[in-house]
Amino acid sequence: MLTLAGCGRAATEDAPGGAPPARATTSEQGDIELLQRAYSEELASAELYALLASRAGGSRDALLRRFEGVERAHARRIATALRARDTAPKALPLSLDETDAQLAEGRAIAFYLDLLPKIYDPRLRSVLTTILTVEAEQLAVLRAREGQAPATGPFVYGFRS
Repeated sequence: MLTLAGCGRAATEDAPGGAPPARATTSEQGDIELLQRAYSEELASAELYALLASRAGGSRDALLRRFEGVERAHARRIATALRARDTAPKALPLSLDETDAQLAEGRAIAFYLDLLPKIYDPRLRSVLTTILTVEAEQLAVLRAREGQAPATGPFVYGFRS
């Protein structure tokens, strides 16, 4: 189980919460830009899982297909958040260099850990924290299937950011 604490300071009338102004975006427009990137990351992850599943077989194929569906659900959730901000979701050109699911999940964890303090809207931060938690759970499952410890240590920085 992954617990994330301290995802923002208390909201006030003057400040909606989030990271200190030096680290946070300064507007909802900044959130939109970050959401577009997150949307693209999730679509790229789903494509990676589809590719890996096509190469795998048996129960591993089923797990990878399930994770592909989870990544697509994340993309839909982010698309909903974009539409709520009167913005159409668009996939930015991205390519994941990884061909290893564990590395891709580590990258996703690092991405969301870097993203969260930059989010202006505390409700959106909550949605993205939920996605981060699922990414960490997926990494734990992948590691356990390989006979590895579910986590090597705290997810303070992910594998890289």
